[in-house]
Amino acid sequence: MREIFTPQYSGEYLCAFASLSSALWFINDVKAYKNIFSNMGQSLEQDPFALAMGLTSTRKLKYTPKMYKYGQLDILQERSPFVTLAQLMASDGCSLHCVATVGNALFDANAKTILELTQENLDWCCSTDREDSTYVGVLRACRFIHENPRPEWRTYGIHFDHRRRRKNKRQKGSGQHPRYHASGPFF
Repeated sequence: MREIFTPQYSGEYLCAFASLSSALWFINDVKAYKNIFSNMGQSLEQDPFALAMGLTSTRKLKYTPKMYKYGQLDILQERSPFVTLAQLMASDGCSLHCVATVGNALFDANAKTILELTQENLDWCCSTDREDSTYVGVLRACRFIHENPRPEWRTYGIHFDHRRRRKNKRQKGSGQHPRYHASGPFF
């Protein structure tokens, strides 16, 4: 099992950027990883979701962030080859913890290794040393959709349809992303 690249240490509250940077490192997007990692301290001073969206939606990185509000995304059912940052809701009412997902992989900054995206592991992410809680949903999430997905991302349990689309000369691109579908377990 691969180790988490950017762990969160006791007393730190960097779960959003630590899990996001680990997921970006995992998919081998070094430029995006460096951009998020170098701005990790700023995520304590402002909304980490807004900051991450701003840092990744540059011409150089080519991500189009898509925000999801409460109840719009079920990360267990709607898996994606694109990195997704999610703020979890626990059964005890707490919604302070964030994780990132890529395909069937779950990145929690409190874990030492990459976890499989399952209900049990999400329950563990929502629990504390003192109290066991269960995962009940996503308060908000941001999926970082890349304009030009890399072929090696196929190994994350999702395959892309890379057939070139014919562009209408009157329109400059359709704005659509390559189609993708799940193809089996990641682990």
